[in-house]
Amino acid sequence: IELVITIVTRAVWHVSFPYLAEAKGDEAVLRERIGSCLRYSLLFCVPIVALMGLESPALILLMGEEWKEVVPVIRVLSVYAVIRAMILFNGQLLLARSRPRTFSVVVAVQCVATILGVVVVSLFLRNAPLNEQLPGIAWARIAAYSVVSIPTLGYLVFVSVRMPVVEVRAVITPALLVALPAFALDLLLIWAGHAMGVPPVASFFARVVIVGSATAALLLSADRSVRDAVLGRLRAIRRPSAAAVKE
Repeated sequence: IELVITIVTRAVWHVSFPYLAEAKGDEAVLRERIGSCLRYSLLFCVPIVALMGLESPALILLMGEEWKEVVPVIRVLSVYAVIRAMILFNGQLLLARSRPRTFSVVVAVQCVATILGVVVVSLFLRNAPLNEQLPGIAWARIAAYSVVSIPTLGYLVFVSVRMPVVEVRAVITPALLVALPAFALDLLLIWAGHAMGVPPVASFFARVVIVGSATAALLLSADRSVRDAVLGRLRAIRRPSAAAVKE
C-alpha cells in the first residue's frame, strides 16, 4: 500500500514544496495550489486503493492460500491509503509557510501515537488469532493518523489557507467520480464471473483489462488538466521531430 501511494504521488509530492512556497505571500494562490495538490493526490490514489481493497482476495488466486490472512489487512490499509493521500501535503504546506517547528511537533506526536496504538492493540490482541491481530494493528495505525494528521489537515485547509467548503468539494469530487463507477463496475464483473461460472483466474485478468481501461477513461474525463496533459503527450509522440522531417 505504501509503495502504491509513493509511486502514484511521487511526481506531485516532489514538486509540491517549491510549488507551494512560491505562493507564500498570496493566500488566494496558495489556496488554489494546495487544492490542486490534494485533488491530484486523491484523483489517482482513491480509485487505485479502492480497487485494490475489492480485489484483495485475488492474492489467494495468484500467490496461494498462505496469503489469505493478508486479505482483511489490505482492505483496512486501503482506508489508511486514502487518509495518507489526504494528509500527504501537510508537511509541505507547513514548511512552505515557514513553520518547521510545527511540522516537527506534528511528526513527533504522530510517531508517538502510532507506536502507542500498535503497542496497546498488540497487548490487547496478544492471544487472538493472526487474522484478528493484523487488522487490529492496521486499525491502530489508522486511528493514530485520524487523531493527529487529519485534524492538522483540517486546520491547514479551513483555518490557515481559509479554503471554502465549495472548493473542498471540488477537490474531492473528481476522485469520487472515478472511484465509485470503477468500484461498481468491478463489483458487477465479480458477480457476473461467479454467476457465469468463469474460472477465477480468467475472471480476474478480464477484470484487470476491463476495469483498468474504464478507470483510465474516467480519469481522463474527470479532470481537464489530466486529459490535456495526456493528449499533449500523445501528440508530441506522434509528431515527427524536426530532425526526422529534415532527414
